[in-house]
Amino acid sequence: MTPELTEFAGRMNEYSIAMGLPPSVAKVLTYLTLCQPSLQTAADVQKGTDISAGSTSEALTMLRQVELVERSKQPGQRQFYYEVTKDGWKKATAHRFRMLDAGIRLADSGLQINPDNERLQSMRDMYALFSREFADFEKRFL
Repeated sequence: MTPELTEFAGRMNEYSIAMGLPPSVAKVLTYLTLCQPSLQTAADVQKGTDISAGSTSEALTMLRQVELVERSKQPGQRQFYYEVTKDGWKKATAHRFRMLDAGIRLADSGLQINPDNERLQSMRDMYALFSREFADFEKRFL
């Protein structure tokens, strides 16, 4: 990697951590976003990120769960290949916003038990606002 790309990778990694990703997941995401070729085996990812095989596997699983990374097999190959999909960022963002509805349901269940809890009501109101706004955003852009 060029010095500029290495510096950018560091900033992307820091951003991903600030957005809530565990450091190993941020490293794998950064690597898969910038690597060439885009298809990489788990061993390639481990070598490129210098993290353990277990951490690599966990990170790839997490990134697949939010539909940011896809796993596939290539003709004639036994191992799996991973890559950030073209619409992965869109799917991952949508996945994150769908979690708002779970937060609303959680707050509602808490408010049934403790209806005067202003903190739970505030949580519910904020998640509901974001959920409505995201629904409109999703219709227009996703």
